Amino acid sequence: MDDRLQQLKGSESRDWFKQLHKQMLPSVCWCCDVDLELVDKEPIPHIIARIEFKCLGDGPTFTECIAYAEYMVKLAPVYVIYAQHKVAEFCEMAKNGWTSDHRFIVYRLISTDYRPATWKLERVTDSLDWRGLRRWEMDLRHESRLRKTDEHA
Repeated sequence: MDDRLQQLKGSESRDWFKQLHKQMLPSVCWCCDVDLELVDKEPIPHIIARIEFKCLGDGPTFTECIAYAEYMVKLAPVYVIYAQHKVAEFCEMAKNGWTSDHRFIVYRLISTDYRPATWKLERVTDSLDWRGLRRWEMDLRHESRLRKTDEHA
């Protein structure tokens, strides 16, 4: 990936669209944004997993519960990566370049209920730094490629 693409933080127009969608459309036009979706192009293009990112104290929304329940059944596993920091602390660390202090725990989503918004999680990792998170994701990608290879053999 070239340096310019690696520096992109997101789309300003997309952020505006999401904010305006909330404000301008009726309250029954529910939606759920995607934090991260892992994809691969080998052995065939496919979705590896959906990633939901949360900080300490964050819980699921009812829209996430609805979307992820269906997603797990029809498409791919869902993992929740919890930063072991409150939102303000995580953001402050990122802004100041203290990313080596970030810690994450990865959970696999087992089930959800949207009334009230709850989910059942299975812990997958211990506390990881960015290097450990990379190893976890690379292992997940490797397992996904093996599965896809077996499916298409």
